[in-house]
Amino acid sequence: MTKDSILQILDINKETIKNAFSIDDNGVNNIRTFLHDTHKDFQDVVDSIFISDMSNREKMVLYYLIGYDNGIRQKRLNDNK
Repeated sequence: MTKDSILQILDINKETIKNAFSIDDNGVNNIRTFLHDTHKDFQDVVDSIFISDMSNREKMVLYYLIGYDNGIRQKRLNDNK
């Protein structure tokens, strides 16, 4: 997971994400704040998401963005072979 990439996706698609997942600006800001925290590795990120104070929708959006970013990176790797 690349935090910068996920933040960029969130910035570019903020309104679409808000509409698709029915979250408000506070939810987007909660996700952004969570991503600014320091995490050691992917397992630490997942554990932190699980115990965070974010709503279930916000957690779902963050998991979605992580999966989306990983899919983009995987496609780039496959295209460079």
